[in-house]
Amino acid sequence: MRESVSQAIPAIARPVVAAFIKRVHKIVFPLEHLYLHGSIAMGGFHPEHSDLDFLIVTSRPLSPEEKLALTRLCLVTSNEPYPIELSVLTVRDLTAWRHPSPFDFHYSEGWRTRFESALRNRGVAMLQSGMTDPDLAAHVRVTCERGLVLYGEALKDVIVGFKEADYMDALMCDANDCLDSIHDTPVYSVLNLTRVLAYCSDRLVLSKQEALDWASHRKFPSDYVQTLKKASVSYAGGEIYFSANELDAFREFAHRKLQAI
Repeated sequence: MRESVSQAIPAIARPVVAAFIKRVHKIVFPLEHLYLHGSIAMGGFHPEHSDLDFLIVTSRPLSPEEKLALTRLCLVTSNEPYPIELSVLTVRDLTAWRHPSPFDFHYSEGWRTRFESALRNRGVAMLQSGMTDPDLAAHVRVTCERGLVLYGEALKDVIVGFKEADYMDALMCDANDCLDSIHDTPVYSVLNLTRVLAYCSDRLVLSKQEALDWASHRKFPSDYVQTLKKASVSYAGGEIYFSANELDAFREFAHRKLQAI
C-alpha cells in the first residue's frame, strides 16, 4: 500500500486494511487495480459501525480456486473487527461498461449465510454466476471521485463508457429504498436521502457526515435539519430517538424535493 494512501486511512483501521490487501495479493493472482471507497475514504469512518468497502479489478475472471480462497478470506476477516464489502470486476467490465454492471464476485455480510451454505455444498464458483448489480454504478462513481487507489491506476483512467445516467439511476433506486425503509433504518435513510439531494442539486459526492453541512448551507427548514442532526449524531455513535411523525415529515420533504429535480 502506498505511503501517501496509508496516511489518508484512519490510523485505527490502517493495519486492518494493510493486512487484508496483503492477503488479497496472495489470493487474487490476476489483480490489476485495487481501491478503497465509502466512508473510510471520505473521512466519515466510525469504528463502531462503518465497514470497509473494496473494489477489485482483475485482468480475467477469477478461477474457481481463487473464488473459493477469496470467499474463505472474507468470511474469516469480515467483522474482525469491521464488516467488509467487496466487489470484483474484470478490466473488460470496466472498459466495456454497461449498467447494471455484471460482476465476477461480491461479498457483504448480507451474503454470509449464502456463502457458508455454498462452501458446504461446493457451490461457491457458480453462486453469483450471471448476476448484475445496479449499485456498482454508485460504487464506481464514488471511487472515481473520492476513492483511494491502493494498487494500480486511478479508476477514472480505466473505465470507459460510464454515463451520468447510470449513477443517477443507482442513486434514485437507493433513494426510493430509503423512502420505503425510513422507519426501519432511519439513520441510513435520512443521511442517504440528503446525500442524494446534494448530488441531484449541486452534483456533490458527499459522505454521510458531510450531508449535514450541505443541508445547513442550503438552508433546509429547521425541523428537517434537526432530524438530520440527530441522524448524524446517531451515525457517530450517539443514542438517538426518532419519532414516527418526524420521520414521516422528513420522508415527505425528501420526496417532494426529489420529484422537483
